[in-house]
Amino acid sequence: MKQTLYLVRHAQSTMSGKYCGSIDAPLSKKGLWQAKKVAQFFNPLPIDSCYFSDLLRARQTIQYFKSKKTSYLQSRELREIHFGDWESLSYDQAASQWPELYPQWLKSPTTVQIPSGESFSSILSRVKTFSKKLTKDTAKHVAIVAHAGSLSVLTMILLGKPLTQFWKWTSPNASISILSRNLNGKASAFKIVRMKDCEHLEN
Repeated sequence: MKQTLYLVRHAQSTMSGKYCGSIDAPLSKKGLWQAKKVAQFFNPLPIDSCYFSDLLRARQTIQYFKSKKTSYLQSRELREIHFGDWESLSYDQAASQWPELYPQWLKSPTTVQIPSGESFSSILSRVKTFSKKLTKDTAKHVAIVAHAGSLSVLTMILLGKPLTQFWKWTSPNASISILSRNLNGKASAFKIVRMKDCEHLEN
């Protein structure tokens, strides 16, 4: 049987443009608007299961979902990477304060340990744990609402891609990556609905 997975990055938060991993920031005004557009995309679909990060910005992204038949399952394993000393800093501030480490982060994030932050092996381990749980879900249509980092790792696991492709699979706020797979194998198809500003959906 084929299974369709919808990987949704949460809508824009009030800390957009800053490192926000473990900080529990709410959605911005634009983010709330984006969340409504994401719901417009999903509400006609027969979503059986919806897994979501326990952080507020992910929970608020699904608040407009209307399906009462969907099983909603919260997961701490889907949290964003904890950015340690970079939390709440803008990208420019992090680059200025860590002039040697920051370029390494942009080039090879899987090998970088942000000061006081979570290691890549840690986020990989917890997302792998979630992925194993996901393999036990035999629903035909599954939504997963989380963050840029955790979703990138999950995508690489599902598609069997090397971890060096981390940046390739990161996605903008309110975007939806759609994967198709056989329940007994890895994902075999991929496409992404770019909903950064939801321009293609009616107001």
